[in-house]
Amino acid sequence: MITVRWSVLLAMVGCTHAGAGDSGPAGDSASTADSADSTGNLDSAGGDSGTPDSGDTAQLGSVAFVGDAVVATALAPVEAVGPGGSATLAMTMLSPGSFTMGCTVGQEPGCQADEIAHQVTLTHAFALGTTPVTVAQYRALTGLSPSNLPDCGDDCPVTEMNYSRAAVVANALSEAAGLTACYTCTGSDATVSCEVLVDPYACSGYRLPTEAEWEYGARCGTDLEFAGSADASTVAWTSENSSATPHAVGTLAANGCGLYDMSGNVREWIGDGYAAYGSGAVTDPIGASGGGMRSQRGGSYHEPAEVSHLSNRLYDTMTAAYMSYGVRLAITVPTN
Repeated sequence: MITVRWSVLLAMVGCTHAGAGDSGPAGDSASTADSADSTGNLDSAGGDSGTPDSGDTAQLGSVAFVGDAVVATALAPVEAVGPGGSATLAMTMLSPGSFTMGCTVGQEPGCQADEIAHQVTLTHAFALGTTPVTVAQYRALTGLSPSNLPDCGDDCPVTEMNYSRAAVVANALSEAAGLTACYTCTGSDATVSCEVLVDPYACSGYRLPTEAEWEYGARCGTDLEFAGSADASTVAWTSENSSATPHAVGTLAANGCGLYDMSGNVREWIGDGYAAYGSGAVTDPIGASGGGMRSQRGGSYHEPAEVSHLSNRLYDTMTAAYMSYGVRLAITVPTN
């Protein structure tokens, strides 16, 4: 039996707004050997990891960022006991609001053709994991240890996540909290397969964030190139500073909402199917419901800093599980 204990709210953090692509894991490896070409695209043996060729860089004509101030509430840690032991997870609640998503001025010159700027409104409060899920947390909640990076310890982000493994840990925490599991899964560990969540906002349990929620949290009302800074080295573990290994979560600076590792360290699976943006304003978007490609965000320790700029869009097949693929959990906050 998994048990959980919630505590009271801890702190309030105010975030202010700044005013009125994809790249694959070059050199990253899965459980089986894959090769990469000179652009960093995995070949057919490894699948499509969402890496554009240099010709895909857009001349979009970036737009000025417009966003509401974001109120971030640091929730008391979730304390859970699962098949592998006990775990403590920190969550940060974000207020509803509107913002410009995609290629804004702060994201240039690295915008890709799929980063069309558009206005997004999120009508619900939601919480994001303050950090990616760690090796220890994943093991405690699921009893499984998929990561195979002996030089990185229990406080490092769990890796070798495919979409379904990411969904499994979300379900495990939902069970711990007495909430409805958001995903229907069959099989176990390497063979697990989870169905795509059709309406993430309607599920009361833990889940993967939508792409809009992720970027809203990463920006935290600003138009900085990376999550919390214009200088990647202060907030993101990338190929320039990582020594080719992930690092313990929360060891670089947080963004203004108190979220760590939103840029760099590991790519984070998104609940949305990958699809082109429209240019019109949208409310509570959920991405594509069909298709085999699911979105990812944030870049990783295995990729250059340009991949970690916060509007960059990444994607891969649901079954892909590489050493730079991780997970950050989300949950919709009830309105009553």
